[in-house]
Amino acid sequence: MEILEVKQLMAERAEEVAAMLLPAGRKAGREWEVGSVDGEQGRSLKVCIEGSKRGRWSDFSTGESGDLLDLWQKTRGLSLADAMKQAKQHLGINDPKFEQYTSGKSYRRPQPPKAARKAEINSPVHQYLTGRGLTAETIAAFRIGEAAEVGPFDGWKYDKPMRGPWIVLPSFRAGELVACKYLHVQRKDGKKFTLVEPGCQPVLFGWQAVPDNCRVIVLTEGEIDAMTMHQYGFPALSVPFGGGKAGKQQWIETEFPHLERFEEIILALDQDEEGQRAVEEIINRLGRHRCRIAALPLKDANECLQQGVSAEQMAEIVSKAASLDPSELKAPTVWTDAVIEEFYPPGGEPPGFLLPWKMRKRPVRFQRGEVTILTGMNGHGKTLVLLQIMIAAMSQGERVCIGSFEIHPRKTLYRMARQALGKELPERAEVRGCLEWFDSKLWIFDVLGTASTARILEVFNYAYRRYGVTSFVIDSLLKCGINSEDYPAQKKFLDQLNDFVNETNTHVILIAHARKGQDETTPPGKFDVKGSGDITDLASNVWSFWRNKLKEADLLKLEAGETIKLTRHELERTPDALLQCFKARDDRNEEGKIGLFFHRWSLQYHQFHDQRPVEYCLIDQSPQPVASDVIDLDAEEVTQ
Repeated sequence: MEILEVKQLMAERAEEVAAMLLPAGRKAGREWEVGSVDGEQGRSLKVCIEGSKRGRWSDFSTGESGDLLDLWQKTRGLSLADAMKQAKQHLGINDPKFEQYTSGKSYRRPQPPKAARKAEINSPVHQYLTGRGLTAETIAAFRIGEAAEVGPFDGWKYDKPMRGPWIVLPSFRAGELVACKYLHVQRKDGKKFTLVEPGCQPVLFGWQAVPDNCRVIVLTEGEIDAMTMHQYGFPALSVPFGGGKAGKQQWIETEFPHLERFEEIILALDQDEEGQRAVEEIINRLGRHRCRIAALPLKDANECLQQGVSAEQMAEIVSKAASLDPSELKAPTVWTDAVIEEFYPPGGEPPGFLLPWKMRKRPVRFQRGEVTILTGMNGHGKTLVLLQIMIAAMSQGERVCIGSFEIHPRKTLYRMARQALGKELPERAEVRGCLEWFDSKLWIFDVLGTASTARILEVFNYAYRRYGVTSFVIDSLLKCGINSEDYPAQKKFLDQLNDFVNETNTHVILIAHARKGQDETTPPGKFDVKGSGDITDLASNVWSFWRNKLKEADLLKLEAGETIKLTRHELERTPDALLQCFKARDDRNEEGKIGLFFHRWSLQYHQFHDQRPVEYCLIDQSPQPVASDVIDLDAEEVTQ
């Protein structure tokens, strides 16, 4: 698993990771506070554990900052690779092993020439390299050596040493010499003369000059080009066998796990046919999502240096490195980890929230990355039941944004306070405590009337990115500025909502009214949703809410002394409402019905007729930051 995925998983468990790394710290609102990376008590170092920046930390006394992997390195004194290894173990990530496919081939350790030594100033090797624009500091950083003669080696076809002067190009990993290559100072017919010590592991050249905490690496086609990019200011490695495909890039199998720690891999290979063939092969193997191609103005990096391309110009070239299209075409293995998470979700359950009621004694989960349609007849209580669902979601850790464009926010919060507290007339202090409980969990899209689809998506994006909101409510489609007969616009909006939930891994619930039927005695289904058929076709889930007006009529008859088919005992045990699923795209859920009983004083719906109201919020919790601390004028409709 690559670094980007590890970072994301760590961020999702930011509080847990921060508490583990800095146990002397304490939670303060949305942050974990401690004195410094050394772990003493204090408030100088803060780790964001909630919101769009969760997983980021800053030490305001030193100016240091970073993500949770940086923090892991700092607190434990590890290299980035070792920090990643420990973090993956903590997260329970086990990289796949395909032992049945290993070749069993063993590699030998290189045997540098006995006469090999450090390249000295004014030697032929030193003059050759400085003549190509490299500095003494660069030569030393890569531990370049020189030798008067090379060979013979075990398994080598030559039985006599070959005279130099030779440039010794060692390949180290973790301080150990694993391969060695030799470049002759003199050229024959203008062509380079190189020797590779046989039997050694195919590895990238230049690890000895790559910082431990480096997360971006440049790949070149030659050792001198890697040294050149290093001199330009970019950590760089060189492929061992030049351009081309297939066997030329066999180093990938060996180096693949060592490249996991890089968030970006910049390919600055030669600008010829062989170089570009290698680019295609490398990108396919290492992943298009993190590989970018630098378009060098000359054949290779060293030629750029010799022709006077400045460090500023090279920095601009690297910054403009582009990915290789088409990015839409991917192999199934790109999703290997994601598919495994479908079977074994982090934390044991898929991201999302459970309904406060069960269907056939099984929990029902609203999952991330889905759009749900809730339909029903006018006046049947769709909004009220949905508010209770969102309160239950908040009690499970979801952050919610509600756009109730038909009801004033004051009325929405009044209803939600009654539902959350389970009381008809709570004390003033209880109401304040309830709204404090809502704080940092609930945001209101403050528009009463019509909101354009563009503005809805803009505000939702803002709420997700800034506040980490994961569940959104639109009440209703009639208030989204779309004509009820404009079916193409309705389809476009559903497409946009699906794009939004897929990009942000969130959930949107859209209330869509049902068409008027002959009467109110039959619950509406998915074919009764008013508007285009695309509304339900494009949704992941379709639910209907129906109020049992038949029961209400029978109760009135009983009160008037009239006779009905059921006894009072039977009537009391007949549900007051029906919540029904007509479509569930994810096979973890199923279609079916949930009978509900309405508790008038708490405005709650229960699954049992004699169930007591649920107290969803705990008003004795420490107060969270109030809305005035976090409101941003860029999205004035999002309020708390």
